[in-house]
Formats: sequence, structure tokens, C-alpha cells
Amino acid sequence: MTKKITIKTISEASGVSTSIVSRILSGKAQQYRIAEKTTQKVMEIAKKLNYRPNYFAKSLNSAQTFNIGVIFANSVGAFLGTIMEGVESRLRGTDYQMVVATCDNSPELERMELDRMFYRQVDGIIIYPSALTFDNNYPTEHFQQQKQNTPLVVIGREIPIEANFVLFSDYEAGVEAAEFFLKSGCRRFGAANLPIKCSSDRDRIKGFTETLEKAGIKKKNIIVSNATADGMPSESELKLLDSIDALFAVNSSLLINYADTLKKNNLVSDLKCYALGVERFQHMLPFSGTFRPMPGREMGWQAAETLLHDIESDKHNLSIKRLAWPEAITIA
Repeated sequence: MTKKITIKTISEASGVSTSIVSRILSGKAQQYRIAEKTTQKVMEIAKKLNYRPNYFAKSLNSAQTFNIGVIFANSVGAFLGTIMEGVESRLRGTDYQMVVATCDNSPELERMELDRMFYRQVDGIIIYPSALTFDNNYPTEHFQQQKQNTPLVVIGREIPIEANFVLFSDYEAGVEAAEFFLKSGCRRFGAANLPIKCSSDRDRIKGFTETLEKAGIKKKNIIVSNATADGMPSESELKLLDSIDALFAVNSSLLINYADTLKKNNLVSDLKCYALGVERFQHMLPFSGTFRPMPGREMGWQAAETLLHDIESDKHNLSIKRLAWPEAITIA
């Protein structure tokens, strides 16, 4: 039977006390001013012996679980998957690992998953919150347990709580879409929005419409359409979009649904399209389309970076970080 390698084993092999070995292996050599030569010697022996830390014992000593809770409003598809990859890439090489939960866009499930995270005593939480319909307000009661001072980072959408936020530059994205259409000579504009109360979608539409109005486009030539629950335009909305020559959508799948429906109903003969996010089926768009990829991986990485800083620091200065969008992709 293979003998278990412990801190004591490394101490005996290196001739260094167990307390010094413990500090070196926990990354605190510099903090305790341990000589570089000693640190290097211990690390080489630990590597040679194939030492693996006992996280259970480490948790008892540090009052940490080394678990990071990641809560997603929806199931993990392509977009949320890239966020998760970003979180994972930042945690790689640290003592921390993810505990992931999804909530089916339900505040009630969100509350339950937060309770479970707090019960597990995770060291911090990253949450992509639920988006509700226009007639509902986001409930914040289920964040009251944050009294435990568990660091929290909210990503993707703003909600009315005190926390660190990592968001996209959504207003600027709407501005850039409007400027793209204006440079292309478009004069009658449609904007497709989801039927949910969501800060990111709100800001994208606001940036788009305000930029067009500042350029002298009359409001009657700027049609904002709210999709149905399944992401499709209703018959009444289609009538409003008759003869537009530019279509902006808050996400790529919504753009494809709208453009395809407009084409099938012969409501437009030519249309320039612009959306945020990249869709697998974007090549099937019946008109030329321009897409801005969502920097989801960067969002996950930045959220984990912010959370780790909060966990390991005594100072908790709340901030809002807004990420720039990558270069656009145009498909003729």
C-alpha cells in the first residue's frame, strides 16, 4: 500500500519544520519572509513526492471551503458556457473550484440555490440573475443572507442590491449599431427586444434609439418591437416593421427569428441586420448580417478575479466593470 504523503513527510525529507513547510505550501512564504532557497527546496521535494494537499484539513485551519458558487439564471448554453470557461480559467492554479447551479429563470429557484450555497459555506458567489417580465420587479429579499458577508459578484444584468458588478458596455453597443446603419444609408429602423425586464437589453435599445434621434431620425421611423415569450414577432408587431431597411436585435437568435419572419411574409425586400452575440445558424440569415461576439469568457474571468480579490482582501470596495465588445463579424 502506497504511503500517504503529508506535510510531515515533506518536513522530514527536507529538514524543514512542519510549520514552515505548511506556510510554503499554502503560498505564504513571502508573507512570512521565508528564504527563497528554503522555499525552492520544499517545493522541489513536494513535487518529487507527488504531494497533494488535504483540502479538508486546510479548510478546518483556514475557515474556508475553497468553493466558489456560480449561479446561472438559465441552463448553461453556448453563451453561459463561455462565462463558465472564463471563471474556470481564472480559478485554475488556485485552491478554488466551482459549484454550479441553474435556475430556469425563476427567482424562487434562485433563492433556493443561494440558500444551498450559503449552507455549503462557499467562500464567494458569482450570479447571473433572472430576468422577469415587464410587470414584475426583481425580488431582493433572498439576498438578505448576504449579512454573512459572503463576497458576491453579479454579472450580465444589473439588479438593485449592493454588490460588485461585471457587465458589458451595453449602451455603447446600441450606439455602435445605430452608427453602423446610419453610415450604410438606412432610413427606417427596427429594433427587436425580448419581453423581459433586463438592464442589458434596456441599455442596448436606449443607446440605439437615442443615437438615431440625435442624428435627426424621426421617432416614427424608429420601431421598437417586443417579441413574444418564444422570441418571435407577433402579427401586430410585424405590421409595424413593414418596409424597414435596418433591423437591430438585442441578441442573435432574436435577430434570426425576426429577419426570417419578415422575409417569409414579404414585408421587406432588402434588409441590413445587426445583433449582439454569435449564433450557430447565423449563416442562414436571409439578409446580410453583422454580429458582435459577446465577451462571455472575459466576463467570467473578470468576475472570478474580482471575487478572489474580495475573498483575500480585508477591503471590499464595490465597483461596476463594463467590458468592451470584440470586433464585429459581417456575413453577406
